[in-house]
Amino acid sequence: ANSVNARIIADGYASLHNEDGDIAARFERRVLRRAAEQTAAELRQSVRRAVAALDPRKAEDRHEDEAQTRRVALTPEGDAMASLYVYLPASDAETVWTMLQSVADRVVTTHPDDPRCMDQLRADALTAVAVSYLNGNLAGSAEMAADGVPSWQGRRPAVHVTVSLSTLLGIDDQPG
Repeated sequence: ANSVNARIIADGYASLHNEDGDIAARFERRVLRRAAEQTAAELRQSVRRAVAALDPRKAEDRHEDEAQTRRVALTPEGDAMASLYVYLPASDAETVWTMLQSVADRVVTTHPDDPRCMDQLRADALTAVAVSYLNGNLAGSAEMAADGVPSWQGRRPAVHVTVSLSTLLGIDDQPG
């Protein structure tokens, strides 16, 4: 197995709560017999099945533990871009994905000449939902009502761009 497969197997084994000395042998029997012929995706599925079968804790308990680590993280990238990472329970992630895909599909259907690809349409849909919420046009529940949008130093979240006066006057082209 290559290093990717080795990492998948190691991570799966590490996730087991090993109170049984026999668990390593049972894990190996379940996973290693076909690992060399499997793609990374197939191996991940085999490892998940083995962990579910061998871990003495219930799958529901593991899910509840993991759900406590849900999060959203923002990472600045180059060229005035950023990555938004979301770690959610699968059903919640599927809900968000379905909503974004639905909006993108509607744009493709109603505007067939739109030049954006599906990834761009989904990204734009996510931004549109956030903008709509911040403008007070979208509320999913009482605790998420736009009146409850947190403020920082007395203001709602906003993006400010600073541009030099010489650039605004057309004298030069300094970055904002």
